[in-house]
Order: sequence, then C-alpha cells, then structure tokens
Amino acid sequence: GDIVSYSVTVTNTSNVDAIGVIISDNPDDVFVGSIGSISDGGTYDGATIEWSLGTIATGSSATVTYSVTLASAGSFVHGSTLVTNTATADSTETGAVTDGANVTVVAAAELTLVASIAGYTDTDGDGVLSPGDAVTWQLDYANGGNAAANNTGLTDTAESPWVASVGSVSGGGSVSGLDLSWALGTLSVGETGSVTWVGTLADPGVLPHVDTTVTDAGSLDSDETAPVADAASTVVTASAALAVEKNTTGYTDSDGNGVLSPGDTVHYAITYANTGNAAASSVTAVDDPDETALASVTNISGGGSY
Repeated sequence: GDIVSYSVTVTNTSNVDAIGVIISDNPDDVFVGSIGSISDGGTYDGATIEWSLGTIATGSSATVTYSVTLASAGSFVHGSTLVTNTATADSTETGAVTDGANVTVVAAAELTLVASIAGYTDTDGDGVLSPGDAVTWQLDYANGGNAAANNTGLTDTAESPWVASVGSVSGGGSVSGLDLSWALGTLSVGETGSVTWVGTLADPGVLPHVDTTVTDAGSLDSDETAPVADAASTVVTASAALAVEKNTTGYTDSDGNGVLSPGDTVHYAITYANTGNAAASSVTAVDDPDETALASVTNISGGGSY
C-alpha cells in the first residue's frame, strides 16, 4: 500500500544528437497496485509506461518520473520481497540501453490470541462456580499483520486435576484427553475467528477446601510466526461442611424392672458426615459424658478413647 517514486534519466554522451528518443518502463504487475503521477506526457497502457522525448542534444539529459502504489496487504509474503523495475531508452541512432532500480518490501503476519471465560453451567445450583460445574472457555484469534499466516494451529490444555473432562469443542477442534487442537490453515490479513470448549470441573472432593484458581492457557502458532499465548483464570469455590447427630440406641435393663433406672446401661450412637464439596482433614469427634450421673463409659467404637 505504500507509494514508491521512480525517476528515469537518459543522457546523450555521444558527439551527435540522439533523435526519436523513447523511454519505456514496465512496472512489476504482480506487486504494483496502481500507477500515477506520470511526468512529461508519458502514457501507460496497463503494462508499459512510454515517453516520447524527441531529440536529446549531445551532452544533454532528460529525466522523467512516475510513482507506483504497492499492492495491498496480503499480496506480499511474510518476510522480504524484491520488487524489480527496469527502464529502457532507445533512439533512431542507437541501440537500446537498460537500467534497473529495485526496492525491498517487508511484510509480516502478526498473530494475536485472547483467552476468556464465556460462562458456566451451575450444575449443582448453588449459585457459585463449584466442583462438578461446567465452564465454557473461549479463544479469540486474529492476524493483524500485513501478510498471511500459513499452517496456523491453535492448541490448549485443560488444567489437571481441576478439570475432569473436555467436551463441546467448536470449530472442528480435536480432543485427546485434556489436550485440544485446531488446524486453522491460512489466516489471511485481517482474518479473525473464535473457538470454544467446555471443561467439566472435577467432582466434589478433588478440589481443596479453599478458593482454587483454575487457569486455561492457549497458544497460537504458524509457519511464519513465533507462538503467541494468552490465559484466562477463574476461581472455584469448594468447602467442607461437617454434620453430627447424637442419639440413644437403647439401654440394657440390668435390674429387669422394665424402666431405665440406676445401674442400667445406656447405648449412644454418634453419626457424622461431610456434606460439603471438599474433603475435611484432621477430623475429630468429641463427646463429654455427664460424669455426675454415670458410673463408667465402655464399649467405645471406632478407636475412640476416654
């Protein structure tokens, strides 16, 4: 898209006048988008610029100029491209002479990647992102450069052990375990796209009793560019929740009088549970019998001590 200005100078170095001098120039039709600002009455027929300069006296010179607008972004490959230009001068008395002026055009693919969280499914309905819920991750990619990116590939790996499984992969992506990949092919100049996938968080008990940061990091690469990466994180809330219940399960009627009376043995049961979605560590159960009314405590189960 840049503009290059050219000048062509012809000099008569002989000792006679040069009659019927013509300059012709054939711009590179692959890498030149348009021709303009042609001086001195030159004409362009879509392939060649030509100037009819008439007579150039001995020892004299004539200069013509024009400009070209280079082809648009995407017309040049990633890297350096040599744009050649050759002009020819001829006259009635002489043979043709040529000279060239070349320019190097630099173009580059420029990949960008943005990771984000598109939402989640509250599987357990607790109103917060928690174990067992399904998170939708999104990767937005683009080529913001001025050359195409070829054999572009996008990869992503779900974070283990916090993500248990991967599914609902868009954009023709493939999955192997927790690894995802997309073969995007050629990304043209200005091309953008987006893919999503769903990661189901690990079941209750896997995530610890804290807020855990779960991170997704994608990477975008091509033949022409170095990999670019981006990551998005979310916080998963998990917590242990203990419940305990104490009940009497009956008694031994030691004196056989049919009622609970002094000297009889009362049986107790303590039931406990973790009703949360994270493990509870170093759990202890404590019971404090009424020693003013009890003669002894026996038959303690579960390795308890008194």
